[in-house]
Amino acid sequence: MANNVGIPQGRLIASQLDTAAAPSIQFGGTFDVSSGLGIHADASSIRFSVGGADKLIISATAITLGTGVSLASVQTFTSTAGTGGSASEAMVVTGLLASDTIIAVTQKTAGANSLPMLGYSVQANNSLTITWSADPGAGSVILVSVKR
Repeated sequence: MANNVGIPQGRLIASQLDTAAAPSIQFGGTFDVSSGLGIHADASSIRFSVGGADKLIISATAITLGTGVSLASVQTFTSTAGTGGSASEAMVVTGLLASDTIIAVTQKTAGANSLPMLGYSVQANNSLTITWSADPGAGSVILVSVKR
């Protein structure tokens, strides 16, 4: 038996697969399993859903998360090393736009005083103000992930 199982719509039964070869599942319409996972395919995309909500959409032109965020629109920027001297510093983040939607800000490299980053505030083109628990010292570097 070949491991290409056509599923017009319904459930895949394990006995339909020949375990001697690598399985390949081909289907059209909707394939739902009892765990609540749905795989929906049509001529232009494949959608993976859980409990009826799309979680991942794959098409010929994009991969999109169920939240509507296209992975192609997510970008990450690295700051230049900070100078320290204060618990708050406007970090140079070349490429960041004031209009970007920030998804995450993380400390890549702690400054000389090895203090934790607490948060961020003022966002501008090529700049983001970061707050530490105290003066982080020179050398701190941040990563900023945005949706554009």
